Amino acid sequence: MKERPVSPAFLNNHEPIAEQLEPLLERCQSVLEVGGGLCNHAEFFAERHPHLTWRVSEIDPRYRAIAIEALEARQLPNLHGPLALDLYDERWEVEPVDLIFSANVLHIAPKDAGERLFLHASRALVPGGVLFVYGPFRYRERELEPSNLRFERHLQETDPARGIRVFEELDEVASAHGLRFERDIPMPSNNHVLVWRLSA
Repeated sequence: MKERPVSPAFLNNHEPIAEQLEPLLERCQSVLEVGGGLCNHAEFFAERHPHLTWRVSEIDPRYRAIAIEALEARQLPNLHGPLALDLYDERWEVEPVDLIFSANVLHIAPKDAGERLFLHASRALVPGGVLFVYGPFRYRERELEPSNLRFERHLQETDPARGIRVFEELDEVASAHGLRFERDIPMPSNNHVLVWRLSA
C-alpha cells in the first residue's frame, strides 16, 4: 500500500484535540465528521475507539478521491464514508448521531455555508447531542492575535469568501437552532474548541 498523505494541520493538532474530544467520545456511540479532508482525524479516532461508529463526510472531490482510497485500504469496520454532505443542501440524509465533529471548516467555508452547519446539527444530532468545532475564531471584544491576523490575510488572498468567524455571531445562529453553548477551550496556536449541545 502506498504511503498515505497526512495533513500538516492534523499532525499539529490531533493530540490536543484528542485531549478534549475523547472524554466526550467515551459516552458516544456514533459520530459524524463534517469536512473530513484527508480523513486523518477519522482514521485516528475510529481506530482508537472501536466502540464508535464514525461517519466522515467530505464534499471537495479532490479530497474525496484520496479519502475513498484511504478508507478502502484501512478497512476499519467502524469507519464509514466519505459521505458527500453539502452545507448548502436543504437536508442531510443521515442517521441521528451523538456527536458532530468539525475541524478547520468554518474559516474555509463561506460564511453563510458555515452557519448552515448549525441547522444541520440541529437535525442530525440526537437530543442532548454535541457539536464539537475546532479552529481559529475572533471575538467582538478582543483584538485578533497577530498570527491569526496573518492567517486571515492569507485565507482571503486565497479566496475572499474565507475568513476567521466571529464567535458571538456563530453562537447567535446556534442558539436560533436550539444549540446551547457549553464550552470554549483555548488550544495551541491561538485555536479554540467550541462545544454546543442540542437541547433535550
